[in-house]
Amino acid sequence: MLEVNYSVQVDSARISRHGRVIEIDLPQNPVTVRSRGRIKPRQNVLFFRKAMKDLGKYGEAIIADPDNPFWLSSGGGTYVTQDKRIITITRTDAPVYPNKESIFLGRSNSLEEALDVNKVRIRELSEECLIVNNDSKLVVLDSDIAESTAYESASNIGLKHICGIKRIDPNPIESPNSDTLVINQEGHQQRRFKGLCYWDPRIPMPGIDLIGLYALPYWFDDFQLYDGENFNRNIASVNPYKMNPAKTTPTLEYLLRRLKSNSVEDCYPIPSELSSYYLR
Repeated sequence: MLEVNYSVQVDSARISRHGRVIEIDLPQNPVTVRSRGRIKPRQNVLFFRKAMKDLGKYGEAIIADPDNPFWLSSGGGTYVTQDKRIITITRTDAPVYPNKESIFLGRSNSLEEALDVNKVRIRELSEECLIVNNDSKLVVLDSDIAESTAYESASNIGLKHICGIKRIDPNPIESPNSDTLVINQEGHQQRRFKGLCYWDPRIPMPGIDLIGLYALPYWFDDFQLYDGENFNRNIASVNPYKMNPAKTTPTLEYLLRRLKSNSVEDCYPIPSELSSYYLR
């Protein structure tokens, strides 16, 4: 599925340190902003750095405004197996963070997805990470979006031994310190989504990533993994407690830190290896 090359220009997006609430205000008719030639990574980093300082000083901060837009929304996630292994992906020729372990994330393909973050979260994970159990059934989240997306990806990469579907719990695992992503739009009901939120300003057009961690009811040797986009990436199940932070993307490192901690303060605002870069 091709991505639409746009971002939504927001009135404002802010983050609160109290309860980890990210709130996005949209005008009634959001403006689309082309990413090429418009957004500069250096400006994103400077804006982010100021936001982090304001967050520490005032307890809340603006993280996007009409002059500093981002992709709305981005999302995805990964699975955790019965033996507590995390499914990760590595791509040697990735434009950002090559050779680093990551999770399955992507941007919205439409304004509808941008406003319903859960749709892009489910689609991206189902599109990129294909799981086939030992009964040759395609394992998907219990969602029509997940099933149709996974079937399409399996067909595109030539998986011919699929003999059915196994649906699993579509609800992400909630941790005690899950974030809340709030989307406000004039004339519409407020939308609220639970998950872990992260954004990386080093990406040329950053977005708010709503991350879901889903329980996979199998041990790591009870299924096979396939790259649904056929980009010759390495998809594997790994022990999260033995991962090297220097070999993971900031998003994955942040996810692992949040999972291992009962306090947001222990791992907020950003992963340790990035803090000196952003806040110096």
